[in-house]
Amino acid sequence: MSAQLRRTRPDTYLRLGMRLPRQAASVTTARHTLEHALAGIGVSQQCRDDIALALSEACSNAVEHARMGQAYDVVVTVGRTRCIVDVVDTGVGMDLPPKDGPQVQMAVPRGRGLLLIRAVTDGLEMRRGDPHGLAISMIKTLTWGRDASAMWTGMDHDPWIPVPSENR
Repeated sequence: MSAQLRRTRPDTYLRLGMRLPRQAASVTTARHTLEHALAGIGVSQQCRDDIALALSEACSNAVEHARMGQAYDVVVTVGRTRCIVDVVDTGVGMDLPPKDGPQVQMAVPRGRGLLLIRAVTDGLEMRRGDPHGLAISMIKTLTWGRDASAMWTGMDHDPWIPVPSENR
């Protein structure tokens, strides 16, 4: 992960990891699992929709293009203000587009997934895997629903400190 994304990695309040088979049905599994986890902590519907769309596109790319790999990984890290989603496959990889180069035109029938991811997230990074494959990292600033718990939306809280038994 680049130094920029490492610097922005949030305090971790939710971490979700999945190793999924490179099959089309796994995209739905990943999306539903993430949607339910984010809903459970009170992330707003629009924000969940954006993250789910980005995740679906990245997983679809792994399923379709990672021909040598049998599986791919999804790692989601949620903090108080951000969600970072990493999709990593072990396929043959791809030629990475230049950062300042021309973007794919929307008129083409295919190849719009990365444009969609860029449109609904606040950051996208692609890097080659070692020794092969592709890793896609996406970052999204979270918005919270009205029913979100204060521990997620800004109250000073460390989720890893045990609650004393007399307070239970």
